[in-house]
Amino acid sequence: MQTSQKTIGIAGLGLIGGSLVAAIKKYIPRVTVIGYDIVQEEAEKALSAGWISEVENSFVELANSVDILFLAAPLSGILEHIKSLHSISRPMIVSDVAGVKQPVVHAAETLSGDIIFVGGHPMAGSQKSGNMYADSDMFRNTAYVLCPPVTGQIPEELIEIITAVGAHPVLVASEEHDKVVSKVSHAPQLLAIALLNELLKDEDITEVAYKLAGGGFKDVTRIGESDYSVWRDILEKNKKNIVSDISTLIVRLGEYKEALQKGELSKIERDFAAARKIRKNIGRKE
Repeated sequence: MQTSQKTIGIAGLGLIGGSLVAAIKKYIPRVTVIGYDIVQEEAEKALSAGWISEVENSFVELANSVDILFLAAPLSGILEHIKSLHSISRPMIVSDVAGVKQPVVHAAETLSGDIIFVGGHPMAGSQKSGNMYADSDMFRNTAYVLCPPVTGQIPEELIEIITAVGAHPVLVASEEHDKVVSKVSHAPQLLAIALLNELLKDEDITEVAYKLAGGGFKDVTRIGESDYSVWRDILEKNKKNIVSDISTLIVRLGEYKEALQKGELSKIERDFAAARKIRKNIGRKE
């Protein structure tokens, strides 16, 4: 594996960055990994866990020390890191893990020609935050989005790392990615928040509701535990697609409301049947 001769840098050592370095340490043990995080405690945890061999004091120092660089900070931090990369012209491969791709890919378009930038997004995670919840197997059997560069090919070294940690690379253009993740991640996140706030906000029923809310409700609202700080930038940067999908959901729920009021349940029955077929295709591999 040619990657084992490269030095990998991870900027951002929270849940995703921490899981990535833990996975690299587990599945590509000979590779050298260096880290940086604006939160010193996260960097110290990664170092003490043995996931990284060294912590740099600044992002620029990290970028000047590695061959392959992953940007794993929150979206706003990733965009700031890309600004810093404009002062660097040394050859390197750079990718990110942001949940919105168009702003990141656009920001990277004017980087030095020596830097190969590939937008990335591992379709894995948790409602928890911080590398105390890092999981070296988080990426196993999951899709990992890569946005092909405008010019050139995706470097083989990047593919090697992603496949080594157990993920399946999926090539998707940034615009299409943002439309799709709005439907399968961003709008559902707000739906989970709405369900928890609206259905369980009545203080008169809360105690009983907590006891009766079973597996189905827990499955639908699991992501309601997510930290808003993780989502703020995503909601802002992908708001056009999210607003469109919320509007679609409102129309569909309005149709169910009208069907219930009129006693015309055949419409809902048809959607149940369609939903079962769609659900069976989720996660299907070609």
